[in-house]
Amino acid sequence: MYQIVLEDIRRHASRAQNAEEQYLEMLVKMKTDQQKQDGTKIKVELQRVERRLSEITAVIKRLYEDLALGRISDERYEDMYQGLDQEERELKSKQETLKEQWEKTQEAFQNVEKFIPLIKKYTDIQELNAYILNELIERIVVHEKVVDEDGNKTQKVEIYYKFVGTAVE
Repeated sequence: MYQIVLEDIRRHASRAQNAEEQYLEMLVKMKTDQQKQDGTKIKVELQRVERRLSEITAVIKRLYEDLALGRISDERYEDMYQGLDQEERELKSKQETLKEQWEKTQEAFQNVEKFIPLIKKYTDIQELNAYILNELIERIVVHEKVVDEDGNKTQKVEIYYKFVGTAVE
């Protein structure tokens, strides 16, 4: 495990040092592709929430007019208003959460720009220590061992770097 992580850091540091522009583009593309998927889902949900909030506002206005013109009773108005008001509060809360998530999906390029100088510091790294691991790596996922028909064993290891996530080609 030690050797895998050390070699991966060296490889990324070397690429950042020798071909910074291409490496930056690769990281941004990788990050952007994932965030486009996430962003699209968030944006669709946000539009749905905003559309429903507009509908609720229109219904409340009509409901109030019906009350003012005597078309519905006070009790019926109050029952309907309570339900719409509760839904509106829930949707506004959800809207805020979705807006925050949307903003996070837009930070890809800024995070990648923070990562490049960080990884470049370790171009000639000889050994790992806790400081380096904490500075560079968010988490490491080790998958179960897989044995193929020939008896060859493989085990997938994913290294998630800070600011960029998995830095795979």
